[in-house]
Formats: sequence, structure tokens, C-alpha cells
Amino acid sequence: MSALRGEANGEALPGVPFETGCDQQITRLLVMSDIFEFTAPKEAYNGTTKGVFVTEIEAEDYLCGSAAVLRWFLVKRQVRAKPLFSHPSKTQIKEQYRFDVLLFPNDSLINLGWTHGAVAIECKKSGVKVGPGFSQALDYVNSCATGLDDFGGVLIVPSFAFLFPSITDGGPVASLQTQNRVGCAFEHENGIWEFYSGHTMVCKFDFCNFFIGRTKAGHKTGSR
Repeated sequence: MSALRGEANGEALPGVPFETGCDQQITRLLVMSDIFEFTAPKEAYNGTTKGVFVTEIEAEDYLCGSAAVLRWFLVKRQVRAKPLFSHPSKTQIKEQYRFDVLLFPNDSLINLGWTHGAVAIECKKSGVKVGPGFSQALDYVNSCATGLDDFGGVLIVPSFAFLFPSITDGGPVASLQTQNRVGCAFEHENGIWEFYSGHTMVCKFDFCNFFIGRTKAGHKTGSR
């Protein structure tokens, strides 16, 4: 095990232990910085989910088996949830939900300064329209996870909900995504993951590096 130190805005960051065997050379760990050492290529947006996943379960299996995701998060799958409130429409049937994936920050990520709590992921197969997935993500951020018996039955409201595999379009709906704390999750071919809420980067990471975006989006009414 080795400890690394990074710098952000001229200030030293606490050393974070990394497991040996990482296949990338690590020079420094950047957190809460305006500079990010590794970049991901831009993908074309066409209003559909990305990747080559034939089924939703295949997409879910891939995300939950990712070494980078498991490096930073504790993964819970198919978590029962219930809505926090009913829709103003009197005709709506109050349903029980099920989060495809719920990600909890591990100790390493918390020590880096992660304050977003748990985040939910809605998984879809590739090539489908993103609209229904974002609708489900909206349900997620307005729901409370109840199926966490191994956590003592604690109730969890996710801070964000992301649609995977999907990339942000940066278009006119981006402000609505940011205000409602929903967005996109995607892994690029070079192994870099990005979680975006509208125009706002929530985080970017691979197995060796984690960048926490500067965001206070969604903390007040009308927030952009």
C-alpha cells in the first residue's frame, strides 16, 4: 500500500492509500481542482442511450462489476423504495419503486471530501430514448430507499440519480436536470467514468483517480 498526496489550489490534500497493482502510473491525486489530469473524448449526443448493451440487466451487471466503480463505492442492487410524496394529480397511483443501483461512498471517497451521500442509477439497454429513463430518475430523487435491511433498515434519499449509459447533451433541458439533481452516467473507452447533472460535473474518475466537481446545484429553488 502506498499513500499519495495531491494539490488543489495550492493546498496539500491528505494522502489516500491505494492498492498496489494499478495499471496506470499515478503522479498525483487532484480533488476539488480546476485542473484535471486525465480527459475523456467527447461523444456524439442523439437522444438515446449509448454503449452495446442488449438488455438492461447487462448494463446493470457491467456498471456493478466495474473495477473503478467498486474502487470508490459500495454497490447495492435492486433496492426497494417508496415515494416521499404523491403527485399533485389525484389520478396518480402511489407506487413502490425499485432502484436499479444505489451507490454509497466508501471510506476512501469520504476522506477525499465527498459530501453527496448516496446516488442512484437507472440502467437502460443501449439505443433507447433517454426520456423514460430520466422520468424514472426524477422518481428516484423523490423517493426513499427502504430495502436496506443489512444497514439496519436505515432510510436513504439519494442526492442524485443518473441514467446509465447516457451522456449529457448540454441542451435546454440541462437546467431542468441540474435543478432536479438528475443526470447522466457514462464510461468512456479509456476507462474514465463521468457523472453529470445537466451542465454540472458531479464527478469524474477511474480506478486510480477521483475528481469531485464543484457543485452546489439543486440546493435552492430555481437553482441552475
